[in-house]
Amino acid sequence: MKYEIEKRLLDMIPYKPIEGEFKVRLDANESFFSIPDNILKEFESSLKDIDFNRYPDPYSKEVCYRFARSKDIDVDSVIAGNGSDELINLIIQVFLKDGDKVLTLAPDFSMYRFYSDLRRAEVISVNNPYDEPIDVYALIQAIEESKPKIVIFSNPCNPTGQVISRDNIIKLLQKCPNILFVVDEAYMDFSDQSILNIAKDFSNVIVLRTMSKAFAAASIRLGFAVSNRELISTMKKVKAPYNINSVTQKFGSILLSHSEENKQRIEKIIRMRDNLYAGLQRYTDEIKVFPSGGNFIYVSTIRAKEIYDKLLSDGIAIRYFNNNTLRISAGNEEEQSALFSSLDNIFKNRGEK
Repeated sequence: MKYEIEKRLLDMIPYKPIEGEFKVRLDANESFFSIPDNILKEFESSLKDIDFNRYPDPYSKEVCYRFARSKDIDVDSVIAGNGSDELINLIIQVFLKDGDKVLTLAPDFSMYRFYSDLRRAEVISVNNPYDEPIDVYALIQAIEESKPKIVIFSNPCNPTGQVISRDNIIKLLQKCPNILFVVDEAYMDFSDQSILNIAKDFSNVIVLRTMSKAFAAASIRLGFAVSNRELISTMKKVKAPYNINSVTQKFGSILLSHSEENKQRIEKIIRMRDNLYAGLQRYTDEIKVFPSGGNFIYVSTIRAKEIYDKLLSDGIAIRYFNNNTLRISAGNEEEQSALFSSLDNIFKNRGEK
C-alpha cells in the first residue's frame, strides 16, 4: 500500500515557460526596460528600514495606497497579491464550489483553465476568432445559455491583443448582474479601455492589474485586484497571511511613486509595439499580422513552428502556440532589429529545409 495521487492531478499539464539563455527574449511579454538607476538607489537606501526579522505587513497597506493613488481610486477597493496568479487562484478557490461553471475565451491566458480545473470546476470555452473583434453579444448569449458562476478573460486579450471596449464591458456587467466577472487588465497600461476606476461601483466585477508588464518588475511578483469593498473584504479574509514579502512591498511602493517615469516608459513600449506591427507587415505574403492593445503582436502562419524553431536557433525566443500562431513581445530597437534580420533570412530561404 502507498499513498496514491489523484489521476486528475497526475494528468494536469503545468504552465511551461521557455527556459534557457537567449540573446533576445521576446517570449514572455516582459518589459525591455531595466529599472532606472535612480529608482534602484532609492530602493537600496530603503533596505535599512526593513525589519527582516519581522513578518511583513499582512495587508500591504503602503503599496496598496501607492497603487490606488497612482490610479486615482479608493484604497479600500484594492488588495495586493503575489503576482496576479495568486489573485486568480484565490478568486477561483473562494468564489466557486466543486462543479460550478467557469466561462473563458479560447484563446486566452491558460492559467484560467488550470486553476479552474484544480478547483474541480467545469470550464466552458467560448471560441474567440482572433481575426475579428470579440463579439460581446455572442458572449452574452453563451453566458445566458451556460449559466456560469464566473466569467474570466484578459482585456487586452493575451495572446491575441484584442481589446473589448469599456462600454462593452459595462454592457456585460449590466446584462449579467448575477455573474462574477474577472477582467484581467494585465496589459491595459498599453491600451485605453480600462474599467478600473468604476469597478467599485459594480457588485459583480473584479479587475486585475500587475507590475510585471508595464512597470518592468516581473521578478518581484506583485499584482492587484480592484473591486467593491464587499468582494475585497472577503478576499482579505481568506488570503494567505503575509502573502507579499517586505522587499516586494517596499520596492513596489517606490516604483509606483515615480509616475512620470513610468508613463514615459509605457509610451516608449507602445511605440515599439507599433514599430513591431509595422515591421512585420513586410512579410504579409507569409504571415497574417493582427493589431494589438498589448505589448506584443499576434501572428498566424502555417509556418509558425518552423519560424519559431529557426528563431530559437538564432538565439531569439518568441512564443509558439499549437494553432499555427506566434506571439512576439515588443523589444527595444536592437532586439527588434535582430528579429527582423532573422525573419528576412527565414523568408528569403523559404524553400530550404
